[in-house]
Amino acid sequence: DQPSQSHPPFASREPPPPLNSPAPDGDAGQTLHPIAQFGVVYRNSTEKARLTLGGRWTEEEKEFFIYQRVSGDASLLLPPTVWGCGNLTAEQQATADAVAADWIAAPNPFYTPEQKAEALTCNDDDGKQKWDRFTPRVALDYQFTDNVMGYLSYAQGFRSGGWNGRATTPGSIGPYDPEIVDSYEIGVRSDMLDGTLRLNATAFMSDYNDKHESSIYQFGFATETIVENAAKAEIKGFEIESTWAPTEKFLARLALGHNDGEYKEFLSFNRLTGEVEDISDIFAFGFAPKWNANVGLDYYQPVGSRDMLILRANYSWTCLLYTSDAADDLA
Repeated sequence: DQPSQSHPPFASREPPPPLNSPAPDGDAGQTLHPIAQFGVVYRNSTEKARLTLGGRWTEEEKEFFIYQRVSGDASLLLPPTVWGCGNLTAEQQATADAVAADWIAAPNPFYTPEQKAEALTCNDDDGKQKWDRFTPRVALDYQFTDNVMGYLSYAQGFRSGGWNGRATTPGSIGPYDPEIVDSYEIGVRSDMLDGTLRLNATAFMSDYNDKHESSIYQFGFATETIVENAAKAEIKGFEIESTWAPTEKFLARLALGHNDGEYKEFLSFNRLTGEVEDISDIFAFGFAPKWNANVGLDYYQPVGSRDMLILRANYSWTCLLYTSDAADDLA
C-alpha cells in the first residue's frame, strides 16, 4: 500500500538557482456538514452480567478551498503570484485560471509548458468530498461483588479525511482518507475498606489504520507540510487510579500510567528517489510519554456552617517525550 496522496515530481529535475522569493501568503478553509445517528442497547444477561451494544453512523461532507495570493515558490515552476484549488469563488477561479494560462505560455529556461501545467494541476478540482462509516461498540461488565466490577469492551473510532490547508503546491492539497482506530479495554472498578478506598485499573490497546500524519517535503528551495494516510500504529498500556479517604477531612490521590506506542508502518515519499519508503523503524509517537504519575492530597476544613476551606497539594511527573514524530532515540 502507498499513501493515497499523489506527489508531483518536483525533485525529479535539477532546480534552478535560488531566488529571493517572498513567503507564501494566502487563504485556506473548509466547510463541514456532519450528520450522525447513534444508539445503545443494554441487556442484563444475568443478575451480575450486563451486555452493552452500541453503534454510530457518521456522514461528513466537506468543502475546501486554498487561494494563494503569493506562492512563495523559488523554483520558477509555479507563478510567483496567484494559484488556487478547490471550492473557489467565481472571481478567484477566473483570476487563478488567467494567471495559470499566462504563466504556462511564458518563456521559462528551466521548465517546459507541460511541466508547468502539471505543477499547476490540482489533485481535487472542486474541493468537495463526502465520507461515511458505521462504528460499533460492544461491552460486557460483570459485578463480582457489590464493590467489585470488571469489564471488557471494544469500540471503533472514525476520523474523516480532509485536505492540506498548508500545502504550497497545487498537487499536494489532498484529499487524504479517513483514519480508523479499533480500541480494546479490560478493567476493574472497586471500592474497599467500607468505601474509603477506591482502586481502578485499566489495560488498553488501540490499533490504527490509515493514521493521519504530517510530513514535511522539499520542493525547489522551499518546504511544505502535508497530511497523509501514512501510518499503521499500535498503542497499548495501562492506567491505575486510586483514592483513599482515611477521615472526613483527608483525601489522598494516586495515579500511574504506562503508554507504549509504535508504528507498524510509516510510509513516506522520498522525492529524491521517487519511491515510497517505510520509515517506521526510526519514528516514534509524539506527545505520548511512556510513563506518567500523579500524587495528591486534599484537606477539607469546614468554616462556619456553610463554607469549606480546601487545601490541595499535587505533584505530577511525566517522563521524556517527543513533541513531534521524531527519530526514536529515547529508548
